[in-house]
Amino acid sequence: MKIALAQLRPRPGDLAHNTDLHLRKIEEGVARGADLIFFPELSLTGYDSQVASVHATIPEEAPVEQLQQIAEQGDITVGVGFPTLGDGGVRISMLFLRPDGKPLVYSKQYLHESEQEWFVPGSEPVFLRTNEHVIAPAICYESRVPAHAESAARHGADLYLASVASSQSAVERLYGYYPTIARQHSMMVMMANCLGRCDDIMAVGGSAVWSSQGALMARIDGEEEGLLVATLPARSGEPIAEPTRSPH
Repeated sequence: MKIALAQLRPRPGDLAHNTDLHLRKIEEGVARGADLIFFPELSLTGYDSQVASVHATIPEEAPVEQLQQIAEQGDITVGVGFPTLGDGGVRISMLFLRPDGKPLVYSKQYLHESEQEWFVPGSEPVFLRTNEHVIAPAICYESRVPAHAESAARHGADLYLASVASSQSAVERLYGYYPTIARQHSMMVMMANCLGRCDDIMAVGGSAVWSSQGALMARIDGEEEGLLVATLPARSGEPIAEPTRSPH
């Protein structure tokens, strides 16, 4: 199974521009044989708390028609970051648009204290399941919370998808932490970070993939938009990453 992660520079609040960025990355993922592609935290709106609150809607009304169409045409699952309305307020969510037209919604369960003014947490884990694999999504801060990865492992996950909006110092911490949880839980870890201003921090990219033994397999250099594709192996196999970077 081939998994792609996209690193891109969204414009806060510019859904038309950001949708175009997503479409181009999805088309590239399809061309490179990906079965699933996922994007950074709040990728469609950009990570801006006020902007996200303005654009939040129930999942069924999210403006993802073009993305759903290309998912169906390209036979690819697309994980896009978008704010959704749930019980009690706005959630930081990832919408998984699938070729069968049945979307799956995951909402961030553990919020950073700086997010609690604007957002409410999701209530339960969500997993993407195939005949052979269990894929666990994680959204930024919670991917540094040990209990989140432990829950993924208990549910049999062999791939941990982290969608983040992280600064240089945060990325450095993640590069130390993700290999540890990969080894501890025998899960491959993939992280998609964005570029540019995210509230009061500057996201720096550095999107990467680690094997289930904790080895860094490939990364996208900071300040470059790009796509990284990795093969999620059979349970007894070895992962393969394609460390190529796409043009802007």
